[in-house]
Amino acid sequence: MNQLIDLRVLTLIAFALTNLALLGQVKAVDPTDTFFGGGAGMSVTTGVQNSGFGFEALFSNTTGFNNTAVGAFALFSNTTGVFNTATGANALANNTGNDNTATGLSRSVTTPPAATTRPTG
Repeated sequence: MNQLIDLRVLTLIAFALTNLALLGQVKAVDPTDTFFGGGAGMSVTTGVQNSGFGFEALFSNTTGFNNTAVGAFALFSNTTGVFNTATGANALANNTGNDNTATGLSRSVTTPPAATTRPTG
């Protein structure tokens, strides 16, 4: 019986420590922004309705809005671009345009300004 209680206590402590460690990784400048991951959304000033999940996802975004980045470095260089969706590590990493969608590892890493692309794969 004591071993069962000890296991439960240890599990509870591990759960609490894990949640405390993750607490420092969540950032939101505006209530409509959601960022999770080290450095995600680090530069946001007035951008709204952005979601970044992954290490440094949407890292450089300042005033861009309605962007979604899932994966490490996804939409990393996006500063003012709007309506972009990047799923996968490095997806649209150097994007500076609007209305782009990329799915997959390093898909369309470089997108010229004002370009609209839809690469997947």
